[in-house]
Formats: sequence, C-alpha cells, structure tokens
Amino acid sequence: MKKTNFLKISLTLVMALLMYGANAQWISSATQAVDSVTIGVTVPYYVQPDAYFNPLFAAPSTNVVSTFVWSVPITPALGVATPSGGVDNYIEYTFTGATGTYGLSVVETAPAPSTCPGAAVTMSVEVIATPSVAFTANNPGSFIGADLEVCEGDVLLEDEIQVAFTHFLAGIPSITLDYSLVIDTISAGGTTANYSTTPNVITGLNTATYNLAKTADPLVCIVNPSAAHVTTVYTYTVNGVNDRISRKADFLGVPLLYSAIATPIVITVHPAPVTGPIYHISNMWYN
Repeated sequence: MKKTNFLKISLTLVMALLMYGANAQWISSATQAVDSVTIGVTVPYYVQPDAYFNPLFAAPSTNVVSTFVWSVPITPALGVATPSGGVDNYIEYTFTGATGTYGLSVVETAPAPSTCPGAAVTMSVEVIATPSVAFTANNPGSFIGADLEVCEGDVLLEDEIQVAFTHFLAGIPSITLDYSLVIDTISAGGTTANYSTTPNVITGLNTATYNLAKTADPLVCIVNPSAAHVTTVYTYTVNGVNDRISRKADFLGVPLLYSAIATPIVITVHPAPVTGPIYHISNMWYN
C-alpha cells in the first residue's frame, strides 16, 4: 500500500515538473479590458511585473527590478508617456489628440543576467470627448432660454429653465451639474438686497436634460414686510458639468467642471401696482 502511494506521489511530481518546464518557456501577449478616459486628462497606469524577477514588488511601483518601455502603437498627436522616477512599471499618460480607441502597450525586460524582453501587454484605451451642457433654446410657453423681463404674475414665469447635456459614453452618464441661483431685490429707492448665492450641485443625473426652474422656485416678486414695491432679479449661472468617466480620469487631481456657460440667464420681475378700492363720491346736497 505504501509502495503504491509512493509511486502515485512520485508520478504526480514528475508530471508537475514537466508541465512547469514547458510553461516556463511559453511567452504570450495579453490584452486587458477597454479603459475609457477623457481627452486631455493625465491618467496614471501601472503594470504587474513578473513575480520571479520582482519578488518584493508592492503596488503600484515599489521594489521594481525589471525595466519597462511603454508605447501607444497608433499615435495621432497623442501625449507622450512620462514615467515617474525613470523607466518603470508606472506612468502618467496624457491623451491630447483625437478621440478614438488606441492600444497602450508595455514591454518588460528582465534584470541582468537575463536582460530578456517579455511579450508586450496591451490595453485598449477609449479616448472620449469632455461632457458639455447648454441652455435649452428659448421657447416662450415652454422654456426660458434667454433673459426675461416681465411684470409680476406674467404667465411666462410658469416656464422652465432647462439645460441639455451632451456626453460621449455608453450607458448611464451619471452627470454632476453645478449651477448657482442668485436672487436680488431692488427697492424703489434703488437699494439692492441679496437673498441667495449658494451653488447647487446636482449629482447622479442620468437624463438628457434637467430643469433648473420648477414650480418650487420662487419665480414671483418677493414681498418684504414693509410692503414696499421691489424688483426681483433671478440669475441662473451654470458653472459646469462632469460625468463618471471624467471624474475617474481626474484621479490625479480635483474633478474638473467642463463646459461652463459664460452667459447666465437673468429673469427680472417688476412689481405691479396694487390698486385700492373704488369709492363713490357722495353728493353732500342729499344729506
């Protein structure tokens, strides 16, 4: 029985050694999943080095003994790979050219005495345009898409201010919108009072449009305690947007806002007179 077990173990070890010997001579290229980045953003990448030549490696770039050469096979005016601290397994790469899908490749070379290069490892990188936002075109009766100056109670104040997004990736865009609503009142004497300057950050938007002004917004003339007539000015400013890909690509810095709308929409609401009751002038001769 012991002899049989010994033979089984010996045979298993021999087969394992034969398979290891065969696999040790086999070098194959590898293709990773597609990565999506925003054009013009510096993105960090690192590659896992061979464990045999780099036994003390710690991600992303500690105790690397091998050397690495990075390249983009198709380079239509793309940024140049800039290694951090020399030729190693970590780079910060800026895709600054045309949008499209490109192959980011790296070749590892073993340290001396081997100095043999391995097969190239390639990742497909989809470079997409930055997201954008714009006010929906002015359409009285539906949308306020331009400056508006009306009297208190005007039916146009029931319209909405809407922004439309453009994004360049499949699936849910998860757009973050940053905008401000500033409300000022101007009294009859010319005194201005500010009621709001707080930026609004709306996250996780997955629709093509978003309405800034809804019925909940105070698009009516503000009446102050003194009942003085005031003009109310609402200023809607879009500070910019980003999406899930641009936020991911901004790993090395604060997430950027793209496509700020330089010209805000200003809604001016003038007070209407509040007329008193009608009086009948009495004829004193009938008293």
